[in-house]
Amino acid sequence: MHVHRIPIITAMLVLLVAGVAPAPSFAAGRSSSLVASPSLVASPLLVASPSPAPTAERSLGDTATVRGAAGHPLEMTLYGVYWALTADKDVCPCAQPVAGAVAVRILATKAPDTLSRTGFSGVQGGHAYPEANATQVPWAGCDEQDRDVGRYEVGTPRLILVDLEVPATGGELAYTDSHGKQTRWRLTGATAGTGFANAERYDVAYC
Repeated sequence: MHVHRIPIITAMLVLLVAGVAPAPSFAAGRSSSLVASPSLVASPLLVASPSPAPTAERSLGDTATVRGAAGHPLEMTLYGVYWALTADKDVCPCAQPVAGAVAVRILATKAPDTLSRTGFSGVQGGHAYPEANATQVPWAGCDEQDRDVGRYEVGTPRLILVDLEVPATGGELAYTDSHGKQTRWRLTGATAGTGFANAERYDVAYC
């Protein structure tokens, strides 16, 4: 008796029409179990949300909004940096050999405020060098009008000098607010910019 054989592809079509799903295909060594079902793809719980981008590193001329001691916003713009040797005019066991004067313009935009207690520091090689420790800069005591102390008033910008005492030129200037959030600017390895006239003047002369 002659038996008619239905081609495999025709049989699969018949099964589909009848509502019966064909067996998983393992062609080319790939299991159909590796193909995500539409319900899994659409599930929002399985879609990784992008991580927030890190704060862009700032440099000379850049402005950042930070928080003062009372939490009010302060706009800070890096104007310039002057480099010298510590205590040129005196003999002392200086902890760090390089002195820096960083000119920063500060403006209160919402309400009067002061700087945080931590304030500014120089950062190099993963180490912080607080401004409070910069006691051997050559212009110490000669630029009191440029000090970063007192209250900043709304609409009245002040150009101040931040003293640094660090191992080498360059690195970063960091401001840390009262909640520990840090904002940084990259410093040039050579004197650059403006706003440090008094530091430059009293680096070579007594006041």
